[in-house]
Amino acid sequence: MIQLEPGGLHGSLSDGEAQRLREQFDATHCIKLPRLLGPRSVAMMRAFVEEIPFVHRVHDKIGTEFCLTDGRATRLMFFLVNDPLLFAVIRRVTGCAPIGCFTGRVYRMLPGAGDYDTWHSDRIQDRMIGMSVNIGPAYEGGVFQLRECGSTRIVAEAPNVVPGDAILFRIDQALEHWITPMAGATPKTAFAGWFRAAPEFMSLMDRGGDPPVPEPEW
Repeated sequence: MIQLEPGGLHGSLSDGEAQRLREQFDATHCIKLPRLLGPRSVAMMRAFVEEIPFVHRVHDKIGTEFCLTDGRATRLMFFLVNDPLLFAVIRRVTGCAPIGCFTGRVYRMLPGAGDYDTWHSDRIQDRMIGMSVNIGPAYEGGVFQLRECGSTRIVAEAPNVVPGDAILFRIDQALEHWITPMAGATPKTAFAGWFRAAPEFMSLMDRGGDPPVPEPEW
């Protein structure tokens, strides 16, 4: 098992674990990394996400959600995930090209608030691998699904209700994904984004040392 904590990436994957994950990713384009975000990081994120209000955002023709535009939660995850050791693990289990950086956002979907998602591909801005990490309590609905473009056949379905668990999925012109409607009474709170071929992480730091604000496109 590997875990991201404020001090960096801890643990490792055995050759057998890495091979099993790679085979699953090759077959379904989607895998889960249990407890990728360690207990301390989860606790910090849960405190940080309540420091500033979420802003309602409409992603044209795709969906709606509530996002954090800045704050310690976004900055913590930006620095945790942009770790060369994690990049090496991601390449090992997905076979993707060299990773330049990870960019993403903290978002929340509320049951009964009219938030929705539609099928989309994320194929912009040199994105290669998508990732979503649950940072809130267990919720109902809001299930990640992946399918072939133009088909109704679901190739992967990944509920992600355990705090700290991460879903990785392939970004490809032949694939599209969405989040099913929320249910129950508990909101879904997650950190989601993309491992990208470019730009390089250090070039983002050269812009002023702060993580980029959430990107408007999915």
